[in-house]
This record gives sequence, C-alpha cells and structure tokens, in this order.
Amino acid sequence: MTKKSIKTRMAAALIGVAATTAVLAGCGAGAGSGAGNVSSLTAYEISDMSGYGVDEIKDSNVFRSMTVKDMAKEMDNKNTFAIYFGFNNCPWCKRILPVLNDTAKKEGIEIGYMDTRKDPSWSSNLDIDDYDKFVEIAGSYLDTDSDGKKHLYVPHIFFIKNGEIVAEHSGAVPGYDSPSDEMTDEQKKELEKAYSECFEKMK
Repeated sequence: MTKKSIKTRMAAALIGVAATTAVLAGCGAGAGSGAGNVSSLTAYEISDMSGYGVDEIKDSNVFRSMTVKDMAKEMDNKNTFAIYFGFNNCPWCKRILPVLNDTAKKEGIEIGYMDTRKDPSWSSNLDIDDYDKFVEIAGSYLDTDSDGKKHLYVPHIFFIKNGEIVAEHSGAVPGYDSPSDEMTDEQKKELEKAYSECFEKMK
C-alpha cells in the first residue's frame, strides 16, 4: 500500500475539529482485485446536503446516508462502493463537494455519506459512533498523532472494490491552501481527474 503524503494540516479550533488543509495530488492505492461492479446504495436514504449551502448539490446529489456499521457491512458483503466522510461546517468539504458530486454523476455512481456532525454531541470527527471500528477498517489511511492515536481528517473519501479499500482521497489538490478562496478552474479539473482515477480503481 502506498499513500501520498499530506503537506500540511491545521486545527480548526472554532469548529472543534482538525480540518485537512494540505491535500493529496491523487489517490493513495490500496489492495483489491477482481472485476468490480459498483454496488447500489439505494437501500440507504438520500442525504440532505442543503446544510452545505452549495447550490449545485441542494436539489440534486449522489449522496446516501451511511454509518460506520453500514460501511463495515457493505465491506463484509464484498460490495463495491465509495464513502465520503465530512460535515457541512467544514470549509474544505464545501469546496470539494460540488466537484465530487459532479464527477460521481458523470461516472453514474452514488456515494455513501458519513456526516461526522450528525449527532449534535459530536464535536470532533473522532466522536462518531463506532470510531474504533472505523480505525480497524481504515486505520492504515489515517494520520497518527504523537500518542499513537489515529485521526480522521475531512474531507476524506474511501473507494472500495469487492470489500477492500483500493483508493482514498483526502483534502483537495496541491497548491490549494485556503478554503476561503475559490478553487481555480484548473484546480477543479485536477480534482475531478483525481476523483475519476479513484472511481476507475473500483471498476
């Protein structure tokens, strides 16, 4: 397994979470083999993404609400799917979401969505239900602090084929260092290309 390094990270203290400020150039590769047919996520409820305040996804999005247990079940069943971890007050998530949504639409793929602030009591990504189970599943793709604790930073998307993580993408793209700025058209194209490459690994 290889994982491209993240350049920088900053603590988003005002919202009680560390948000990804540095970004991956593309997808980190994982294990997986065999023909992959993307599994349907229609068993899961369509996600209400209106809280992101992004016009492109308010009324038309590809996201289905899932939990860590749902992710584990789908992986145990050797299914092929993608799942995005984020929350609507994360400034990085707001920037990448339209590109992720549009790319998934072009690929004809629905994406699971784990809202890391779904419960008002969750003030950190580490507070989500079954976080220990999540670390068992995806810990090798997470950064580790000085105490050895695995941390989920968002936005983070996992691309799963036949029950195995085959790619992942965290953050946006190199050179995009502040979510207060709009991404340029070139940066959006670069991000779309990275997502497309990840989706390709699921096929």
